Amino acid sequence: TLFTEEINPKPGLIAGTFAGSSAELRVGLRILELMQTEDYLGKNGKIAKIHSDFVGMLDRLNETSCAGLLQDAGGLGLMIAVTPLDGSKEKVGQLLTRLYDNGLISFSCGRGPFRLRFLLPAVMSNDDVARAGEIIEKSILEMT
Repeated sequence: TLFTEEINPKPGLIAGTFAGSSAELRVGLRILELMQTEDYLGKNGKIAKIHSDFVGMLDRLNETSCAGLLQDAGGLGLMIAVTPLDGSKEKVGQLLTRLYDNGLISFSCGRGPFRLRFLLPAVMSNDDVARAGEIIEKSILEMT
């Protein structure tokens, strides 16, 4: 943002894209506290378990009913990606629509190959992972 010295914000003024209200800041702090005290973090934490369960589900589908159609599943924490089908922009776009129509939100990422990205909630249960797997399997099989 360009501005003159005359309209330059004075020290102490809180303004900007990343400013938040007191309530929002308090909620964010409480979330961080819960993540530290409720075993969400670390290699044996809830986030690591959700990650492992979801990637494991994708790998099992790739080895069974969707053989070879879900490659290189992995990611970081609750952000997981997989290369579906042939990894082309067109097929991934079609799959995103099918996933959405069948009840699962995903995003595309990467380029050559294009991938599916899942941004998982930190409160995801085993049943949620299983349901996501059912939707992914159904959507892939509808396209083959």
